[in-house]
Amino acid sequence: MPLALQWYGGTTVDVILGNDNSLCLYVCGSFEPNEFAFLDEVLKPVPKALIFDMAGVTYISSLGIKVFLRARELVQRGGGTVLLVNLQPQIAKVFDIVKAIPT
Repeated sequence: MPLALQWYGGTTVDVILGNDNSLCLYVCGSFEPNEFAFLDEVLKPVPKALIFDMAGVTYISSLGIKVFLRARELVQRGGGTVLLVNLQPQIAKVFDIVKAIPT
């Protein structure tokens, strides 16, 4: 059963821990730093894989990208992998502009 987190701005995040020490975050709404204050705690211990399912993300700020980059650095330092999946075209474009996703 996922841990469902909800904020006043309407953003929801369902957190699911896999049997293989993977972590999937199903994000719906805005991807901003105040929405992810819990992330540092969720990443202890560092998962083998961190998956951001971005299908429901409608907006990401530059500070939201910083949240993703910080999580990626932490997980990769621990030997894990970070994936972004199901990005909406406008969200993928933002990541492309700042070159936050390796090609």
